[in-house]
Amino acid sequence: MADCLQESEQEDDRTESIRREKERGRDQNEQTGSGEQRGGDHGEEERDEEEEDSEEEDSEEEESDETDSQEDTEEDEESGREKKKYLLQRLNQKSDVVGGAVGMASALPDVTEQLDDMRINEPSGGRSKTKKEIKSDKSQKPPGTIKVGLLNVRSLNKRIANRRLPEVIKELITKNNLDVFLTTETWLQPDTADAVLHEASPPNYKFFHSVRLNVNQDRKRGGGVAIQYKQELQGEIKRATTPPETFEYVAAELKHDEWKQPVLFINVYRPPGFNQFDAFLEEFKKLLDEIYVGYNSIIITGDFNIHVDVKTDRSTIEFMKLLEESGLTQHVEQPTHQSGHTLDLVITRNVEISDLTVQDDEISDHYSVYFTMKPDDQNIDE
Repeated sequence: MADCLQESEQEDDRTESIRREKERGRDQNEQTGSGEQRGGDHGEEERDEEEEDSEEEDSEEEESDETDSQEDTEEDEESGREKKKYLLQRLNQKSDVVGGAVGMASALPDVTEQLDDMRINEPSGGRSKTKKEIKSDKSQKPPGTIKVGLLNVRSLNKRIANRRLPEVIKELITKNNLDVFLTTETWLQPDTADAVLHEASPPNYKFFHSVRLNVNQDRKRGGGVAIQYKQELQGEIKRATTPPETFEYVAAELKHDEWKQPVLFINVYRPPGFNQFDAFLEEFKKLLDEIYVGYNSIIITGDFNIHVDVKTDRSTIEFMKLLEESGLTQHVEQPTHQSGHTLDLVITRNVEISDLTVQDDEISDHYSVYFTMKPDDQNIDE
C-alpha cells in the first residue's frame, strides 16, 4: 500500500513537470514571436531612415550641383573680365605706337575685333549683346534728333602724331556719328580755307566758315570759325549787316525733314585779353537782335573766353544777365579747358538738349563738347 502511494506521487510529479515544461515552452514561443515582431518594426524604421538619408543625399547633391554651376558661371565671368582686361592692355600698348586715340581702331583690327566679339550681359538679365550691337543701338537716334560736336582746335593746319589734323577731324566726325561739327580757332587763310575744310569733312558733308581778316597789332593771325554739317540738313549761311569787331562768328540756318521749323546755328570765337568786354556785350546783343529775328529755335556755341564757372566774376554776371534777358539758356557745366575753366559754351532758345558730355580728345588744350538736340516744336511762335 505504501509502495502504491509512492508511485502515485512520483507519477503526479512527472505530470506536473511535463506541464511546467509545456508552459515554459509556450512562454518562450510567445517571447520569440514578440521579438520577431519588434525586429520587423525595427527593420522598417531602418528602411525609412535609409530612404530619408537617401533623399537628403540627393538634395545635397542637387544643391552641390547648383553651387558648382554658379561657381562655374562666376569663373566664366571672371575669365571673360580677365580676357577683356588683357585685350585692353594690348590696345593701350599699341596705341602708343599708333600715336593717339583717334584712328586707333583701324590700326588695331585684331584686338578691337576680339573686343567687339566679347559678350556683355545686360543689367536686366536679358540676352547678352556684343559691343557692335550696343554701338549700333546708341547710333539709333530718335526722329528729328541730331548729334553735334564743338571744339576749339587751335589750328586746322597742324599735325598730331605725324597726321594732318584735317584727317583726324574727319575721323572724329565719322567715329562719333556727328551731324554737325562746330570748330573755333581754325587759323585758316582765305586762299586755303576751302581746301582744308574739304579735307576735314566726310564725303556727305558741307561747310560754312569765316576766317580772320584785318590782321593788325591787336588782331594777330589765328581765330576763325566753321560749321560742318551733313548735306541732308539743307544749310543756308546768314550774315549780319555790320561785322563785329570784338568777336568772330559764322551763322547758318539748318533744316531737317523731321523739323517743323529751321534752327539758326551761330558759332562764336571771342579772343581773350581784350579790354573791351562792354563793347563785346553791346555787339553780341546787336547780333542777336538783328540776325535771329524770325527764328524761334536758336543755338549759339563757341569759345567765349568767359569763365562762366566763376559765378562772382563781373564778366560772368553781365554775360549771364544778357542771356537771361534774351531768353537764352547756357547748358555746359563742366570744365572745357585744361585750366579747369568752362570757356566753350552751348546756348539755346527753344531747343531740346540732351546727352551733353565733355571729353578730352587730345587735339588741343580745349575739350570736345558733344550733345544731341532737336528744336522744341511745342513752342513755335504763331
